Amino acid sequence: ILKDLGMEPILKEIPSGLEVTEREGDDGRVYIFLISWKPEKVEVQLPEGAKVVYQNERVDVRKPDHSDKAGSSGRAIFSDYGCLVISL
Repeated sequence: ILKDLGMEPILKEIPSGLEVTEREGDDGRVYIFLISWKPEKVEVQLPEGAKVVYQNERVDVRKPDHSDKAGSSGRAIFSDYGCLVISL
């Protein structure tokens, strides 16, 4: 149904325990909030063009390498209960 309406997921793959929400600023920029509710490691691919706006000490953002999918801006690794905000 969502595809019929032209809606796409915020991220292609969202691991269990990771909350992802999207907001648009007054300036038209898109902000994506990622919050881990898990007490263990969670890893997610970041979309192309993602820029880190905020990350707490529980999140490690890594630049793309050979293991990342094409079009990715790298990945975020949440050690536990981390929070990350990116803009597109």
